[in-house]
Amino acid sequence: MAYGARLESVLGESPRGFESPILRGLYNQPAPSESTLPTGVLGAHQPAPQPHRAISGGNHVTIHVDAHQYQLLLRPKIDLVRTAAVSTLLIAIPVFGALFFLGLHNGTWALPIAGMALTLAVCVIGFALFRATFIGVTATTIEERGFWGGRITSPRSAIASVALASVYSWGLSEPTNQLIVRDSRGSRLLRMRGGYWSIDAMRSVIASLDVTPTLPSEAMSRKEFFDSFPGAAYWFERNRWLFWALVALLAIIGALLVLELVRLAGLTA
Repeated sequence: MAYGARLESVLGESPRGFESPILRGLYNQPAPSESTLPTGVLGAHQPAPQPHRAISGGNHVTIHVDAHQYQLLLRPKIDLVRTAAVSTLLIAIPVFGALFFLGLHNGTWALPIAGMALTLAVCVIGFALFRATFIGVTATTIEERGFWGGRITSPRSAIASVALASVYSWGLSEPTNQLIVRDSRGSRLLRMRGGYWSIDAMRSVIASLDVTPTLPSEAMSRKEFFDSFPGAAYWFERNRWLFWALVALLAIIGALLVLELVRLAGLTA
């Protein structure tokens, strides 16, 4: 089946006149050719294509196809790695660099190097966890492997509804996309947030599941989104105070570690 016809059957159920300009803009992008689509979108009769790179708004998503298990296997945006790497370097290099050059005078230069090595080790571990994160669709299941290693497998037969919404997030003037897959009880089976997954990845999941999604006509606030889709929130979204308490604790621990390095380097008065 041609991709254009398939995409129209999956995403074209809601009247165009009632869609918001934001959602309409998401679907007016040129459709890729059949040769660049995952096997689950083309159908079982098509040969499995090679892994390829889809582009959406400057963000790249590598789509891998494993003919032996997954019809669709998606990774998060690689832009996240670049952003994290640049942020870490902008913080770590000035701090440990200053400690290193100051420590040259009293022989404690090895401590900043050890601190930098520890920072790099944490970054390597983080990158490995990031690369292990995926969403996969098989003939019978939909699977998600989270950043911290948790793996959730749900039968496709349990899927009762799929919704693609445009949601305003904290500190952002433009809404981001949110894909939510739920069972008949309203429990979350899968959620894809626009900060981590591109619209191409969300479209691919919808097409591979062969389920007509609900498309809210207007962008929502976070409260409206969670009220409309109970059970969609993660634990840190339900308990914001606990999330920010953990962030503050990590910041305090980081500051104490830097101060301890300064003390061990003999740089205090």
